Parts: sequence; structure tokens; C-alpha cells
Amino acid sequence: MTNDAIRQADHLSHDAGPADQPGATEANRILYLWIEALGAGDIETLLMLYASDAILVPTLQDDLCTTTADRRRYFEGLLANPGFRCEMGFVQNRTGPASGVVTAAGHYRFVMTGSDGQEVTIPARFLFTFEQVGGIWRITGHHSSRMAEPV
Repeated sequence: MTNDAIRQADHLSHDAGPADQPGATEANRILYLWIEALGAGDIETLLMLYASDAILVPTLQDDLCTTTADRRRYFEGLLANPGFRCEMGFVQNRTGPASGVVTAAGHYRFVMTGSDGQEVTIPARFLFTFEQVGGIWRITGHHSSRMAEPV
């Protein structure tokens, strides 16, 4: 993780959620490592961040990803988009006092180059859950969906 990503994660842990709660700082670090790995096209790091039985409800696919192989296929397809990157909007954390689960919700946007060469932006919302698995904080749930169109 770069120093910038660590500083962003530390900033979020102080401003966006209960930093004194167990796991909040770790969850923010994982979230920014996820953003960094996605931007770098580093599928192996992305996959390592998820628990083996994690559930991913992806933004740009209708099927659930419940295995490492499912998540790999999804990220390979996502990252095949030219110029792909993910930009964080905001995040809010909640730590369950007894359960040891940290939830992070917020907005991000995916940016890529369309077939016409123009930049395409897809605003999305997310919900991640983080838990310790074998003593290591991992993503155990991840739901992402396009932002609702104005009515």
C-alpha cells in the first residue's frame, strides 16, 4: 500500500467512523488497499483481501460471486475495460460491539474508456463487511450497485 493510501485510510478512520472501535482502522486500510489493487489491475492482491467464502454482489454483473474463481472471473472482466479505475467518494463505518464485524458503506465511481474513446463514469454505492478470519482481517461481504437514476 502506498503512503498516500495509508494516509487516506488513517484520515477516514478518524473522520468517517468510530476509529476507537476494534477493526475500524484495519477495515479502512483493507478498503484502500482494495481501491489501490483495483487501480493497479492487481487481481491476486484483490483476491487475497477476500475470505474464501466471501460473497460479492458485483456492480456490473448479475451473478453472485461466492468463490475465489467467481471473483477472479469478475475482476478479470472488469479490468479488461480500457482505462479502468475506481475513485472513492466517501465512506462511513460501523463496528458491531459484540460481533467483531466492521461494515463500511459509501460511494465510489468506476471510470473507463468507452468504445467511442470517450470516458465513461459509473457512479456506484457499496457495502463491505470485514471480519477477522484466522486472525487476519478480510472482506467477507461486498455489495456494489449503480447509483439510482433520478426519478
